[in-house]
Amino acid sequence: MNRCIALGLLLLALLLSGCDRKKTQVDEALRTRLDSYAPSLVEVVASLPVQHDGRIKPFGTLAAFALYFTHGRRDLQFAWANANGGAAQAVTLSSTEWLLDIAMHQKQADAYPLFRVENRQVMDAIGYARDGGQRMDFDYISYADLLPCRDQLNEQAEGAGKHEGPEQSTLDRAILRLASQVRVYEELQGAFAPFALLFPLKGDALQKLYGKDHVSLVELLQKGNEFGAMVQQFAKSPADKAAGNVLEVGQWLASYGESQSEKIGFFPPKESLKAAEKWLTVGDLIRPAMQGRLPAEQMAMLESLDAACVGDPADSAPAWSLLHDRVVAAAALRGEQSRVAMEAGYYQWSLHYKALHIGFLPAFFCVLLLWLMPRSRVLWLFAFVLSAVGASFVIGDIVLRCLIRERPPITNLYDTFLFITSVGTVVALVTEVINRRRVALSIAPIFGSLLVMLARKFEVEDGQDTMKQLQAVLDSNYWLATHVTTINFGYAAGMIAALFGTAWLLMGALRICRNDEALHKSVVRMTYGATAFGLLLSVVGTILGGVWANDSWGRFWGWDTKENGALMICIAQAALLHARMSGMVRDFGFCVGAALTGCVVAFSWFHVNQLQVGLHNYGFSESTGQALAIFYASQLGLVLVGVVGRLLPVRAPTAAHGRMTQGALPTK
Repeated sequence: MNRCIALGLLLLALLLSGCDRKKTQVDEALRTRLDSYAPSLVEVVASLPVQHDGRIKPFGTLAAFALYFTHGRRDLQFAWANANGGAAQAVTLSSTEWLLDIAMHQKQADAYPLFRVENRQVMDAIGYARDGGQRMDFDYISYADLLPCRDQLNEQAEGAGKHEGPEQSTLDRAILRLASQVRVYEELQGAFAPFALLFPLKGDALQKLYGKDHVSLVELLQKGNEFGAMVQQFAKSPADKAAGNVLEVGQWLASYGESQSEKIGFFPPKESLKAAEKWLTVGDLIRPAMQGRLPAEQMAMLESLDAACVGDPADSAPAWSLLHDRVVAAAALRGEQSRVAMEAGYYQWSLHYKALHIGFLPAFFCVLLLWLMPRSRVLWLFAFVLSAVGASFVIGDIVLRCLIRERPPITNLYDTFLFITSVGTVVALVTEVINRRRVALSIAPIFGSLLVMLARKFEVEDGQDTMKQLQAVLDSNYWLATHVTTINFGYAAGMIAALFGTAWLLMGALRICRNDEALHKSVVRMTYGATAFGLLLSVVGTILGGVWANDSWGRFWGWDTKENGALMICIAQAALLHARMSGMVRDFGFCVGAALTGCVVAFSWFHVNQLQVGLHNYGFSESTGQALAIFYASQLGLVLVGVVGRLLPVRAPTAAHGRMTQGALPTK
């Protein structure tokens, strides 16, 4: 991978040294964008189908995750200095607008404060000048400012890459992160760089063929068949003065076409879907153009992309629209457009965001009011319906992702958030229907809100396409639908059981409805049922995982970290149920154990991926480790409060509150 990137950068450097910047019909100063893009143009570009990392997706999806990874936000916010000396202007760019600036106003985009640096020692390591003070927030560095330190960054990244797993220091990870961010940005630059170049033509043969002294890449390829024949002709007589620089230009085109340094395929192949999976990059078009076999449709797409990137800015919107229509038509013939359109709509609808703000958060406020007015059927109904709406949005989100990918609901860590959210909230709501005591209804919106917010945070922090191509070892819809789905059902049940157990402890500690022994008993039954449900699914899921491992690697069990985590859940829940059935613990001990088992579930679900060992060492990030530490601390703190509160003696009844203290639950 590093060699390919280095080769691509070398070819780009050779290209820039041998060619001048393409002269457009407008003055260069006018290419600095001052006005906002029209919303219609942004929508067209965002829905443009492209192929990246082996997956066909909207261009807006590519832009969004590139901005997530490089900038750590869903938008780009900064103060843009006024060229006339006026006050700086606050600017907010969406990811697609940022991508348009890279394509059409690259110098301006290079000056944006893009790369987020969380560890300021990175700046010292690469020789980037900074002030000596300590700051609590992040540093944002532009590509233009970082460019003088590019070689030093490569050297530091190469050294940091020699340390693997736990051997990597925080500084090593930060350096590797910044180097990866720069590569992602340069990849986007490279996709549009060929259009901004002008080839000088020397010799009578070239100037007669093209009728000018300089041509663009597209103009060169428009007569590629004649140019290719000319290269073959003068290859036999390189000393001919009429040849000029025919061989030099031809050699560059051949090298660029073979380098495959570009990763973004803009042009669908003309063949059927089964005949050719890979979409073509600009470099892929060079050889067929010089051999006279480039289809007219692909040449038309190339001309539209060239006009959109380097033509008159006033004509860019029609050029982008024309490119969009041509690519969409070609993708539709291959049967690929429907999923791209569905994905564009998926991100536009943002169902999990609606689940949070239309469903779970309003439901949470209704639950708060319901505990103040426990007999209000209207509040109960509102809380239930809003929680159900939130769960429905999340389920709809999962269904759309399955249709887009043609995969079962879980293929990566991000999917587990949405899946466990839907299962947990539905279980809580069904429990509330069976036993209308407000406890399960209170847990549903809290559980849903927290997990959806964590999913959104993980999406941005990870910065990876959440629907990317699967690794070969995971490319099995059968095992994804059986083992992975079953084990995540177990995770959801275990977390819900932990919340039920914690709720029972806190209800006793805070003396909530302490006279209502039936309510407290019902919460214990909820905890017991969720734990039993979780144990069954965890055992079945773990066994299915072993069968999959035997099918893939020839062994059922290898004591991998993820395998050990799943076994820990099974042992913890089995021991807890055995202790309850044998009378070793009663309600108090059982709920304490269920609450603590939530930490075991979190460890197996996410923490084993943070250990950076074994076959499941993907998804590591320091922010995830911090979130897990906060969860462990808060869960242990709540259990401690519940235990201490229940063990404290109840005050003797008085005339004022005697009725409230009668029948208090035992603290065993």
